[in-house]
Amino acid sequence: MTLPNITMTMYDIDMREIGIGGYGKVFLAKDRMFKDRQVAIKKVVKIDEERDSAFKKEVTIMKLLDHPNICRLFETYDQGRVMYFVIEFCEGGDLFDRFSNHGPLPETVVAPIIKQVTSALKYAHSKGIAHRDLKLENICFCENSPSSTHVKVIDWGLAGSFEQGRMKSNVGTSTYSAPEVLDPEDEDDGYTCACDLWSLGIVAYIALSGKPPFWGSAKQQLARMKAEYYPLSGAFWDSVSDTAKDLIRHLLKVDVQARLSADQVLHHPWLEQHKVEPDFRLLTQ
Repeated sequence: MTLPNITMTMYDIDMREIGIGGYGKVFLAKDRMFKDRQVAIKKVVKIDEERDSAFKKEVTIMKLLDHPNICRLFETYDQGRVMYFVIEFCEGGDLFDRFSNHGPLPETVVAPIIKQVTSALKYAHSKGIAHRDLKLENICFCENSPSSTHVKVIDWGLAGSFEQGRMKSNVGTSTYSAPEVLDPEDEDDGYTCACDLWSLGIVAYIALSGKPPFWGSAKQQLARMKAEYYPLSGAFWDSVSDTAKDLIRHLLKVDVQARLSADQVLHHPWLEQHKVEPDFRLLTQ
């Protein structure tokens, strides 16, 4: 990998890939200025003007976000057709991996995660920014310890600004996308940051049960979403607390006005039962 000279002087690069996606590759590096701090360097290729514009938009949005539960962007290097993002490294892997390795997670683990993600969403929404692609893969653990529940929301590449009006692009991952994003009643109306709260409900549902709430073809899934038809009873769900199920019910509301806001989620009884102690090591890195 060819890196800008300034990057080579500031970081010791591990040439092994730690991630790869549709937009580029991610490498692990050590920051020479801060002892023991590791960073992730994402290399992306600007194949056209649209992609170039998307990357610049992502940089602009990430520079606005400074929150303990949002993965930080330290700096960027623009090298013509290639751009490098130097970002915070979350060494514990993502929630999808944790779920895949251990199956459905207990409420004592899921509740603190949902609380932290909600805090990140509330902050982003206060800045006029919606994530629009919240899912298990975009929630990462800060530490590589099975007992750690400290997380950060990553990948703001599809984030949208709603300060100038409602959002209209059909983006995100369909399993987690809100019905108003997938099938707006009126395309001119658009949608709001409430789409993130629907996705949060899907995250909680899958993390607790091991399955998505809606299934079938795309058309069948959408019909079930709009009917709010999904199981919350049976062999597994009978062991989940009523307060956890109540939160999910109030997040998976088709009526956006009836759906909980981030602030309301933070004050929900289920989350208030599970306190999250701040990790001051993470706040000072």
